[in-house]
Amino acid sequence: MSSQGKVALIVLIFLLIVSVTLGGWLYWNLDKERQEKTALQEEANTLNIEKRKLEAKLSDSIRTNTDLAVKISDYQRRIEVLNADIGTEVKERQQALGEIDRLKVELTQAIDKSAMLEKKFDYASENIAKLQDKLVDLNSKLQEQQVRAKNVELGKIVVNSESRPEEASNKGAGNSSENSLIEGKVLVVNKEHNFVVINVGSKNNVELGDVFALQHNNQYLGDVKVEKVHDTMSAAGFLSNDIKDKVAEGDKAVFKSK
Repeated sequence: MSSQGKVALIVLIFLLIVSVTLGGWLYWNLDKERQEKTALQEEANTLNIEKRKLEAKLSDSIRTNTDLAVKISDYQRRIEVLNADIGTEVKERQQALGEIDRLKVELTQAIDKSAMLEKKFDYASENIAKLQDKLVDLNSKLQEQQVRAKNVELGKIVVNSESRPEEASNKGAGNSSENSLIEGKVLVVNKEHNFVVINVGSKNNVELGDVFALQHNNQYLGDVKVEKVHDTMSAAGFLSNDIKDKVAEGDKAVFKSK
C-alpha cells in the first residue's frame, strides 16, 4: 500500500471516530433537552391544573361575595322598614343587626380569601409564563441540536460510503431468510414528519426499503417502509396516513417484505 493510501486510510478512520463521537454527544444533548422539555411541560400542566382549580375557587368566592352582598342589602332594607315602627319591633331590629354583623364578618373573610386566591392565581400565571418562555427556548435549542445531528449523520454516511463501497454492494441476497425473523419495537413516533424509529438496524440485516408491519397487542396497525438505517436502529415512514394516529411507543415492528 502506498504512503498516500495509508494517509487516506488514517484520515478516514479519524473522520469516522470524530463523527461517531460527535454524533453520540449530540444524541446525549438531544435526549437531555427532551427530558428537560418533558419535565417543564409536566410542571406547566400541573400549574395549569392548579390554575383552573384556583379559578374555580375564585369564581365560587365571587358568587359567595355576591350572595352575601345581596343578603346585606336585603337586611338593610328590612332595617329601614323596621325603623318605621321602632317601638314594636326593636327585638327584630337587633336580631337583624346581629345577622348583618355576622354576614359582614363572613364577607370580610370571603374578601380576604378571595384576595389570597387572586395572589395565588397571579403567582401561578407568572410561573406558567416563565415556563412557557423556557419551553420556547428549549424548543429553539432542540431544533438547533437536531440540525447539528442531521449534519453529523450526513457526514458519517458520506465517510462510510467512501471507505466501504464493496461492503454495501455485497450485502443482501443471502439475508432474505434471516430478515423474515427480524422483530423489534417502536422507540419514537414522529407524527409531524410521518415516521417512526424502531430498535433494529443494519446489525439485524435491516436494509433500505424493507417493509415492517406495526402491531399493538398483536393487532395489525399498518406498514412502514425503512428510509434510513443505522447500526442498531432505523427510521421508517408511514405507508398510510392513518397509522400515525394508532401507533405508540413500545408497539411491535415485524419484518414483512423487501
